[in-house]
Amino acid sequence: MRELNIKDFPNELLLVQFNFKEACEQVGEQILDKDTEENERIEKEELPKFADLLWSHIFEFQKILTHQEFKVEYFKKNNKEISEKKFNEEEYEGLLGRIYRSYGACVRDCLMSLQFQENLSQFGVDVRFNRTLDIEEGIDILLLHKGKKYGLNLYLDSPRSRGFKKYKDGDRHEHFDDVIIVNLPCPFGGRIVVGKDIWMYGIKDRNIVREALGLPIIEQGDGWVNDIL
Repeated sequence: MRELNIKDFPNELLLVQFNFKEACEQVGEQILDKDTEENERIEKEELPKFADLLWSHIFEFQKILTHQEFKVEYFKKNNKEISEKKFNEEEYEGLLGRIYRSYGACVRDCLMSLQFQENLSQFGVDVRFNRTLDIEEGIDILLLHKGKKYGLNLYLDSPRSRGFKKYKDGDRHEHFDDVIIVNLPCPFGGRIVVGKDIWMYGIKDRNIVREALGLPIIEQGDGWVNDIL
């Protein structure tokens, strides 16, 4: 039996000095590059981790990278490893598309971590994020409530993302026996959009989490949209 020892995964959300609304303001005005056609080699390629880049910058500079900054920093920090893979032009375009999609996913994880932290603490829920838990163990957000552990699995509800989730659930991660997994698929295009181009979850998704925790359900018009404008 494999159990999760929370002491092995310190809560890195405690290092973030801005709140949910400020995070939305940081990313909301940018217009992202367009997605590119999926490339089979790129989708299967083991690449330097995207999430680590975004969160490392947050912890050091208290700022979420824009999509353009994210792309530039990714190539700068991983230039040697990417060069050694000798991607052709088509594969390089596919890599830009994977960076685009990964940026949106990383930002959604960040925003939802902060949102849950601010809105679930009133019910005694301990909301945690840890890069190792996310990248190596497949738990995007960890919730501790009434002696139980809940692992949130955030992903875009698209054929590509569902395929990657199946890979994470099977070959990539060995699950903890004492963690209840709660899946949160974000619909393609989002339920709402932060600013101009960041797809986000809505009340329906927050209620999935509340139901799992046994908390009161949110009614429409609780200020969720107003909080991010």
